[in-house]
Amino acid sequence: MNDLSEHLKHDRFAEYIGIERFFCKDGYWTARLKVTENHLNGLGAAQGGAIFTLADYAFAMASNTDQRTSVGLQTSISFIAPAPLDSVLSASVREISRRRTVSIYEIEIRNETDNTLIALFTGTAFTVRAD
Repeated sequence: MNDLSEHLKHDRFAEYIGIERFFCKDGYWTARLKVTENHLNGLGAAQGGAIFTLADYAFAMASNTDQRTSVGLQTSISFIAPAPLDSVLSASVREISRRRTVSIYEIEIRNETDNTLIALFTGTAFTVRAD
């Protein structure tokens, strides 16, 4: 996977909440987020919406590479463990299936400090344009 879409390079919401993106050696885009006070819920852990946004952004990166423009058809997330303040969350993408118009991805959100699995996200994308 390569050639991250221009519209993802300038995702203002991802920048606003502090998501960083980088390229892994295995050819997949990965995103990360450091949990700050602004990401916490009332229990003192990362709010589910922040974790979902990280996973959704990684999903968008994976499904909008190689000159494809894709939109999400369906997503689901299972929250497994809390993400405490100052943890660094990493979203790693695995492509399950890639067809001409529909692709499926699995994203693991892990705490980089101890490799704890925080959440598991699955997304189905519809490719509206492939150049």
